[in-house]
Amino acid sequence: MNEQLLLLSILRKGTGENIFPILIETPFNYDNESIKLLGINPQKANYNQIVFDRKDLEKVFLTQNNIMLSYLKPELNRQLALMENDKSFSNFVQKELLSAIPSGNFTLENIAEKLGVGTRTLQRNLAAENTCFKKQVQMAQKSMTFSYLKMDISTDEIAYLVGYTETNAFLRAFKTWTKKTLTEYKKEMERP
Repeated sequence: MNEQLLLLSILRKGTGENIFPILIETPFNYDNESIKLLGINPQKANYNQIVFDRKDLEKVFLTQNNIMLSYLKPELNRQLALMENDKSFSNFVQKELLSAIPSGNFTLENIAEKLGVGTRTLQRNLAAENTCFKKQVQMAQKSMTFSYLKMDISTDEIAYLVGYTETNAFLRAFKTWTKKTLTEYKKEMERP
């Protein structure tokens, strides 16, 4: 329930528009205030689902006076500057992924189109560098995660910004990357 409200809040804040879902299914009971905020009466189901109109999901996030951008832009620029001297194909993919992941448009097809190549060409060029698209996505997500952990951003927001629709999936990926839970990692970083 909180994740649905967080997603709606991010969409509204990011686009600057009062977006409403067209369907919500959930096993939880929403109170009247939440139903008013959602603008729709949730339907009972054994699972969680929130559906938006495609035109609402394709709206561009605002960049002017966007508080989130003020947090993200310096770190994104720092990472891009570090990559300037590397002319490998995987580096070009990484640059595109760093920009595309927060928007959610980072499929193989999306990135190939941005690079002006076909999906097979993208895969062949990555294979020639002993990597693959999935590894490149994971590398970008991991890099972004460690950058965002230095900022005052919640775990749910980090998960969303690095392309995870569910916080639990993000936490499992984090443990795979570090062999530690996020809580363990943060405690280690706080030690002098």
